[in-house]
Amino acid sequence: MPYVPDQIYDLTVADRTLLAIDFPTGEHIKAVAQSTAPVFHVQRTGDTLQVTADKPGETMGLNVTTTRGTYHLQIASIADALTAAHIVHFVTPSAY
Repeated sequence: MPYVPDQIYDLTVADRTLLAIDFPTGEHIKAVAQSTAPVFHVQRTGDTLQVTADKPGETMGLNVTTTRGTYHLQIASIADALTAAHIVHFVTPSAY
């Protein structure tokens, strides 16, 4: 995932599947802040985040601070795994 300052990354994960979020080579995760969303599970493996969701129709905010800056992610869970695999939106903060 490329770093763009002040960018909101809008990602989708299908329920009971794994979303792996990789960061650019040489970038290291320093901190992860997750909004309260009990259906989502975030696990850090090195400098990759793995996100799973227990059911569709939920959203979670996730801020990831790396050695380059902070990524602002909005993750939604949906039922269709094929649709989730193709949805990645880059949204400017002014859209919110």
